[in-house]
Amino acid sequence: MLSKTLEYKKQLLPLLLISSLTLLTACGGSSGSSARAPSLTVATDLVYTVDQGIIPFQFINEGGGSLTNCSASLPSGLIIDVSYDETTCIISGVPIEITPTTEYVITAVNSAGESTIRQNISIVPHAPDLITYPSQTFVVDKPVFIEFTNFGGGYLTSCEAPVLPAGLEVAVSENQGSCTISGVPTEERSMESYIVTAVNAGGSSAASINIAVKIEKAFITTWKTDNPGASESNQITIHAFPALGDAEDFRTNYTVDWGDGSIDSNLILDITHTYEQPGIYTVKITGSYAFLFYVYESDAEKLLTVEQWGNQQWPAMRQTFFGAKNLVINATDKPDLSNVKIMTGMFAGATNFNSDISDWDVSNVEDMGIMFLDARAFNQDIGGWNVSSVKNMRHMFSHADNFNQDISNWDVSSVETMLGMFRSTLYFDQNISSWNVSSVTDMSRMFQNAKAFDQNIGSWNITSVANKDSMFSGAVLTSDNYNKILEGWSEQNVQQGVNFDAGMAMASDDYLDTKEHLKTNFNWTIYDGDEPNNRPPSILVPYGSPTNYRVGVEIHPFRFLNDGFGMLTECSSDLSLPTGLSITISADLSTCEISGTPTEESSTRYYQIFATNEFGVDVTGIEIGVETN
Repeated sequence: MLSKTLEYKKQLLPLLLISSLTLLTACGGSSGSSARAPSLTVATDLVYTVDQGIIPFQFINEGGGSLTNCSASLPSGLIIDVSYDETTCIISGVPIEITPTTEYVITAVNSAGESTIRQNISIVPHAPDLITYPSQTFVVDKPVFIEFTNFGGGYLTSCEAPVLPAGLEVAVSENQGSCTISGVPTEERSMESYIVTAVNAGGSSAASINIAVKIEKAFITTWKTDNPGASESNQITIHAFPALGDAEDFRTNYTVDWGDGSIDSNLILDITHTYEQPGIYTVKITGSYAFLFYVYESDAEKLLTVEQWGNQQWPAMRQTFFGAKNLVINATDKPDLSNVKIMTGMFAGATNFNSDISDWDVSNVEDMGIMFLDARAFNQDIGGWNVSSVKNMRHMFSHADNFNQDISNWDVSSVETMLGMFRSTLYFDQNISSWNVSSVTDMSRMFQNAKAFDQNIGSWNITSVANKDSMFSGAVLTSDNYNKILEGWSEQNVQQGVNFDAGMAMASDDYLDTKEHLKTNFNWTIYDGDEPNNRPPSILVPYGSPTNYRVGVEIHPFRFLNDGFGMLTECSSDLSLPTGLSITISADLSTCEISGTPTEESSTRYYQIFATNEFGVDVTGIEIGVETN
């Protein structure tokens, strides 16, 4: 049995050797796979994003390995090379140019031959990234054009919006970088949300926009042409600025119906209109418009009334009615203030203004500085205003003599400066002890010459306040409230080195230690009734004083009030006074005086007056004009 097995193996061995040689030959021999040419396989279309590193792509090679070279002319930024194990070709890199689908020749080489395939590759842009557009209110029959912001890739192939208000359409922008909405809306629509989708080879992105379409209502005012003003007695001038606004991308383009049959359209800048006869005229304004009076040389006194606000979204209210002494608001509608952030000086100098504005939405307003400065008649209930966004209330009610409304519920937590807020507000005496003033850094002159104010504000968080110069100078705090203020503030970690002027208030003996605590531990300098003669001046303009003079007529010396300490060392102005007039220290050194005989006509201008003594300086302002006889 054993001999038969050995014989079988002897017969089988030659056959196994022959089979092994045949197999080695078929596989390329003992030198590995190089005896067989490579055979790359075409992949599905390769799509990559521009400027974005790709995941290396490895071709399938069904032929021989041990590659010696891989080559191709690829899109910029991509390279082809032999794989690490030499078995196939790999594409890698960062494509830097957008490239449409193109057929590229890929060649793999080894010692046995080469393999060539044709591979489709495209480089596409990043997908779009449209940003939601702010709400828009358009006007029937007025052209519209807006362009979305696209933070993603451009080269858009389409923009889509299933529904838009009648007359509007969506399209790819000229540079293919974003989507636009344009056209002329034809019918009124309430505010609705619409979806716009941008598409390119890299993907798509959708963004929303709220759109309303309204029938335009004009801003209607009345004017008296022969009231004092910069223009002639049969003229009025409307001031506008091409880009004055708190809303982004606002541009002026307005139409005026002058009320005498004349209409001017497509206006961008100021315009003066001449009537055949002086008189009272109704003026209607439509379009995009920011209403404003110059501080100097305006027709503010010619404006009589606002009869209708209209339905435009006001872009700004800066100095809108500055110096409009005769202004009365008869409008039953209210202005759209949703885009307004700044109301600086809106009614400043509107001395007779006292119309109801209680229902205004001022929730987006950030600046109310000098808003009612010198609006001496104003005393309307604005306690319901949402002022939570306001940061600046500097001189907001300064010289608004009659204002005395309950504003205790105002949210003033964002306010950073209350400098001069109630300065010379003669009747204001409301309980505002609950205000959150933790963000306020400046309360200088806040109640200066506020003769009626006598409230306990000791509960205020004043830890951020660094400036209390002249805070109560000229005011009259009772000892009881002054005591409570000192007590409340002495319990806080207040700012170092503050100058605090409490006017002529005097602390009771039991509270002198609280005052001393502030002085000793926080280095405060406190001026009050205990030391009346060691303080800076506190000057102001007497109410009702005339400041319009005539050429060649000597003026009665104009004497400023000084509720601070006298012994002045200097009186000066920021601008040169009209020719013939000068400012000097009074004979008793207690205040500043303007005297002389004006020799030349001078338009009304605003001058800052500075009074200085050894303890500091104070400033006030006055308008002076000189007319010919």
